[in-house]
Amino acid sequence: SVPGTSASSQPSSPHGPSLNSQTDPIISSEHQSYQCSWHSHDSGAQCNHVAPDRKAFLRHLSEMHQVSGKSDGTIICRLLDSKTGSACTTSPKRGNVPRHVDTHYPLRYHCQDCPPGTSFSRQDSWKKHMKNKH
Repeated sequence: SVPGTSASSQPSSPHGPSLNSQTDPIISSEHQSYQCSWHSHDSGAQCNHVAPDRKAFLRHLSEMHQVSGKSDGTIICRLLDSKTGSACTTSPKRGNVPRHVDTHYPLRYHCQDCPPGTSFSRQDSWKKHMKNKH
């Protein structure tokens, strides 16, 4: 099972029902666990805690890094930004933290109707692509 996905969005087995390209993304992940790359604002030290799955990782962010609270409040993300090599400084609303976390980890939603390599880090982006392009 790929972390962060529900059974309804999982690719079927070769012996199960076939995937519908309009409703079922192909989901891939490079990792089955999540290593926290949160950087302390004060010391700059990286956390490095390893959570076994996405749910446990989100719980860790809430409990250890105070990434919780009212959904309309904002936080400053301190996860490692792989593009810059430093802490992310995006300020998502607390209610959007799970969606924002998905941009930092290699969970990808692949379009079956486009050339290989067409993929999205968020399921809502994949759905928007499918609605607008297919």
